[in-house]
Amino acid sequence: MLTLIAARDAINEQEKIHAQKRGGGKICDSSAFGPQGIGNVQDYVQRDPPPEVFVELEELSQRLLRNLPSDEIRNVAIWRMAGYSNVEIAEKLGKTERTVERKLNLIRKIWSKLADS
Repeated sequence: MLTLIAARDAINEQEKIHAQKRGGGKICDSSAFGPQGIGNVQDYVQRDPPPEVFVELEELSQRLLRNLPSDEIRNVAIWRMAGYSNVEIAEKLGKTERTVERKLNLIRKIWSKLADS
């Protein structure tokens, strides 16, 4: 799942770079993505990354989740990464969508602090 998320992020970044309002890729050097660009999500998901990548991703995800203050907030993070919408998460929790948004903002704040340290 984390490989898929990373691949989607990379593709979104490539699309931003090549956006018409940013010069369609003519202004910034997109060579970091290789001569053919990034490709699509399937290219990344179908490759078999080395086992140590999975170990690192597992350790990172466990560390991120461990730093969240409660089980409820951990569940919100897990469900959001699994692709549930804020409305669906709110239904699962029996809370309002705004409550879910506040919890997601708290998660982002906590994880941003961890990334900075």
